[in-house]
Amino acid sequence: MILFRRSHESDNPLKNFLFKVFGFPHIGTRIRADAVFSLILNFKPGIKVLDIGCGRAFFGMELQKRGAEVYYIDLLKGIDHKSIKSVRNVFYKDNLAFNFQVGFANKLPFKDDIFDIILIPDVIEHIKEEYEVISEMKRVLKSNGYFIASTPAYGFHSGKFKWFFRFIHRNTFLKYVPIWNENYLYPQLHMKAKGHLREYSLNRWMDLASKFDMNFSDYRWEYKLFGALFVELSHTFNAFEKYGGFVFFLFYPLVKLDNLLPIKGTGIAVRIHK
Repeated sequence: MILFRRSHESDNPLKNFLFKVFGFPHIGTRIRADAVFSLILNFKPGIKVLDIGCGRAFFGMELQKRGAEVYYIDLLKGIDHKSIKSVRNVFYKDNLAFNFQVGFANKLPFKDDIFDIILIPDVIEHIKEEYEVISEMKRVLKSNGYFIASTPAYGFHSGKFKWFFRFIHRNTFLKYVPIWNENYLYPQLHMKAKGHLREYSLNRWMDLASKFDMNFSDYRWEYKLFGALFVELSHTFNAFEKYGGFVFFLFYPLVKLDNLLPIKGTGIAVRIHK
């Protein structure tokens, strides 16, 4: 279980205590992390890892705490310079180096054949130059190195439960009550709001691996049932989004039950080897 325990970006003693003990209380990030980290193979201290589109660097930091040499890159579209400064302060408080630079995923500023693992969670679906990104990852990976991507799967934006929420929104007086996040309720608006250009199927990832002469190795489904329900509630209703940190402790134990269910999810994580 990946908890993302670390210092908080603020100097608030209570928030720092809660983050150190309970970790980052965001179910969507935890779900992706459980899938991504379950796909990691042959990890050992000293390996080189690249975290593409790192944002607040939750994923890379977990491997760095375990002894990896991690490099971080982000274009600073979903996060700004001020936020990166706050992230750098978190690394400082936790006695870790933050090897960060601004850069494009389709023009990686690194030499060939230097990384053992590349993490690219919740990133490639935002980028128009999909082929260029995969080509660049292959270039900088060592022989038999691999990348792990986490992306929305087919049905992510329409949802497993949103059909019911959309029915209520369209056909009842509740439409006029200010409880809705309409930008996330309807599929096309959701894609636009998230900046997503596409969804991925298992077959699409296999085809992409084949196209670049890489080896599709393994995968995990995300947002199967309870995870999908919580994420769709938080996407649909303002209160769930606003008070997600509190609701987290009620829903997260249920979300863990998704691991027992042999069903597809609305998110997918894949491991592809060079």
